[in-house]
Amino acid sequence: MIASIPQQSRVSWQPAFYLAIVYIFATYTRLPEFVPLVAGHSLRLGLIITILAVLGILLSGSLYRIFSSKIVLALTAFTGWIFICTPFSVWRGGSVGQVVAWCVSVVSLILLAGCIEGAEQCRKAGYAMAVSVLAIEVLSFFLGSTEGVKDAGRFAFVVGTFSNANDFAALLLMGLPFCLLVVRTRRGLSVLKVACFVGIFLIPLSVVRTGSRGGLLALLIMFVLYFFSVPVLQRVPLAIMALLLALWTGIRPFFGAATPSITQMPRRRPRHYLRSPAKNCS
Repeated sequence: MIASIPQQSRVSWQPAFYLAIVYIFATYTRLPEFVPLVAGHSLRLGLIITILAVLGILLSGSLYRIFSSKIVLALTAFTGWIFICTPFSVWRGGSVGQVVAWCVSVVSLILLAGCIEGAEQCRKAGYAMAVSVLAIEVLSFFLGSTEGVKDAGRFAFVVGTFSNANDFAALLLMGLPFCLLVVRTRRGLSVLKVACFVGIFLIPLSVVRTGSRGGLLALLIMFVLYFFSVPVLQRVPLAIMALLLALWTGIRPFFGAATPSITQMPRRRPRHYLRSPAKNCS
């Protein structure tokens, strides 16, 4: 897929591209949600990065390229249709909230389309997605719990968007293919490639621990599609890995212990458990 993307004749402005990388990491990992937990005060990282990225697009002259894309034009037309339909909806208040959430997604599309140009930068953006999902997986060892207030016994974060086990599983699965991208396209041996290789095994385990039925179904579909896309000799280790994962899923309820959450330990600040991960792991 990456190789099929045509190279642009003009190299995009590098600061804008780096802002896009930071934007991907901050938004995908929900970094603004964890800054108050660690630092004690919030920083509007998303707003700051968005403003800087808009300035980068304007200075680099990429605004025309954004709206020359058929995908951007189609989603822009769909956004306009949403605005037209909202006043005529049955529940106008709830519809306005959905429109605002959708507009945030459109802003992300415009920023990334304007800051990323060419196959090489697209590949690096994919690597940034891999780093982001690995960061989420690592944070789950510090902030993960199976004693959530909403869904006891399901693995999720104690606060934020990832406190919903279904959302947590969905974001892990969306980032999993990018770990595979790093393993298959990055040349040589590097820390990122090794981390992504390990993440390919750990992320499915975390998805199983969330207890998300949709996540398990999506994981099964992803495995089947990838299984039949590789040569026959590579299917053997994949089948063994799937078998081990299925066995672990079956025996885990008999041996798994609940992981305490940091919210149930009021006398110590969250940053203490970030410094002592072993005390928050089962």
